[in-house]
Amino acid sequence: MTLQVSLNDVGMVEVVRCFPEYAADHLEGALAQAAGSGDLDLARTLLDFGASPDHSSSSPLGLAARAGHLEMVRLLIARGATVDLLDSRSRTPLTLAVNASHTEVALELIAAGAELNTEYETFAPAVLSTASRKGLAEVVRAMLAAGASAAHVGRDDNTALHEASRAGHV
Repeated sequence: MTLQVSLNDVGMVEVVRCFPEYAADHLEGALAQAAGSGDLDLARTLLDFGASPDHSSSSPLGLAARAGHLEMVRLLIARGATVDLLDSRSRTPLTLAVNASHTEVALELIAAGAELNTEYETFAPAVLSTASRKGLAEVVRAMLAAGASAAHVGRDDNTALHEASRAGHV
């Protein structure tokens, strides 16, 4: 007998509790979906049943960061998620949060020790340059205070100051 359950179904938390053998085979994928949708109750239950916050190829922390789910980001970090775990496209959760302009999530990741001087993908700017270009002044200040390099020159030969200036934020 095959059990078909959608995360959109009411009572998914109860399904996981009642069918632990089903949950054991699907914990990480379910956690990734819960993280991306911001379902804290389900994420807590899955983590309690042993889901790894780092197991999925689509990082649950990255999915939560990209979607702007601050409380989910806090939960995953508290449960041991690797703050700089790369997703399948080699992006960090901080990069995803900054790309989506989620200031509070980005600040939480910075406070948790996220790597600040990384580049991802081919031809992509460093995350400080992206934050500068998007006008995320609070994130830029926090990154600089935490040790990000203002002099870092990205693959496009621009510094964060160049990016901020080109976008009209200086």
